[in-house]
Amino acid sequence: MDQLLSETFEVDCKHVTKHLDYHDEAQEQIAFADVIILNKTDLISEENLQELEGRIIQMNPTAKRLYGQNCNVELKDILGIHAFDINHKLTRI
Repeated sequence: MDQLLSETFEVDCKHVTKHLDYHDEAQEQIAFADVIILNKTDLISEENLQELEGRIIQMNPTAKRLYGQNCNVELKDILGIHAFDINHKLTRI
């Protein structure tokens, strides 16, 4: 039987606020993620990145956050980390 090892969600920093404000699905994906890749950080200001991080932390304070451009993250940081725990996720809802 296959086992879900972790949930990874990529956030398009340039456009995500439109989705966070109007779509529950984006909020749910962030809330359930074990790893959140904040992508396109080079396309927004440091101030906007800090504001976005604050929103993400409110939705999911325990997720590991990675930063990049063009999703250039180390595979070792997202593969095989065995972070998924449904019981822990459900207690945050």
